[in-house]
Amino acid sequence: MLSPINGQGRTKNKAASFARWYKGNTHTHTLASDGNAPASYVVKWYYNQGYNFIALTDHNKIINPDTVKLPGKLRKDFILIRGEEVSGGKSIHTTGLNVTGYVDPGDKTLANAAILQNHVDSVLTHSGLPILNHPNFSKGIHASNISTTSKLHMLELFNGHPGVYNWGKEGHAPVEVKWDSLLTQGHRFFAVASDDAHHYDQFYPEKANPGRGWVMVKSTVLSPDSIVAAMVRGDFYASNGIILKTVEANQNNLTVEIDLVATKEQLKSPYLTGNITTEGKSGFLIEFIGSGGKVLKKTEGTSASYAVNGSEQYIRCRVSYCRKRAENKFEYLYAWTQPVFPGQK
Repeated sequence: MLSPINGQGRTKNKAASFARWYKGNTHTHTLASDGNAPASYVVKWYYNQGYNFIALTDHNKIINPDTVKLPGKLRKDFILIRGEEVSGGKSIHTTGLNVTGYVDPGDKTLANAAILQNHVDSVLTHSGLPILNHPNFSKGIHASNISTTSKLHMLELFNGHPGVYNWGKEGHAPVEVKWDSLLTQGHRFFAVASDDAHHYDQFYPEKANPGRGWVMVKSTVLSPDSIVAAMVRGDFYASNGIILKTVEANQNNLTVEIDLVATKEQLKSPYLTGNITTEGKSGFLIEFIGSGGKVLKKTEGTSASYAVNGSEQYIRCRVSYCRKRAENKFEYLYAWTQPVFPGQK
């Protein structure tokens, strides 16, 4: 795969050929903060749904994975990753993924950019991966505040909480537009999708339920360190409904293929919540996107390739599935690959 960090093709080796996709959620709450179920119940839910890893990320609290009761006869392909949602003032929250200990949120009265920078610095001090959560929650945070943050390279593109306006609202662009703005300015940002789950007893759109957003991480090993290392490299994609079989890049092409069997099964899930629109065209669409959010190429179907010409600042892929809903509405569900940067070192 073309390295998203330096734009250079990775050398294929025997270990890389055994890499597989692992499904996980990086943002989950329990009774330890404002979730409505104990950690053991939450873990069991994800385990039973076939996830390979989850992070329990309560607000300003750490749950030691070793203290959580796991399902009996545990599959070998399931792990917990230590995490915390570092929750500062002004609804600015940051996941500390795979942190070594408790991360203090710091002064909650500072300006937005300062709160976020404190979070990032503190998470890194605890050897974790900082992820900016829900940029479009409450008053939100603008791309101008995000762009000044040092050593932050990951944000939530999709968050399943009903209070998060992923697709934008008055005064705030869609998160995907903010992502493209950051990339166009020359910042290296990868994107995750997550549940931000709080409610595990009643399931309907107005509740913050699990099963709405996840990441698919490609790794040769399933361990907290290897999953995070793969995410740092950009070896993952975000999804709220689409499963991909292939994401490959070299100096000449970026190729994406949908796993049609797995996607059809995933689309049966009652938990999914997509982008509801008044216009749409049913079916799959693959779009390759570049600087400024410009669509460089689009293909209707389940596989597509983009020929790299070397002049692109970055290239990323958005795969969508549109289905008709009641009352003449349409719902879009997506998979988003990470950007690659041709010719950049």
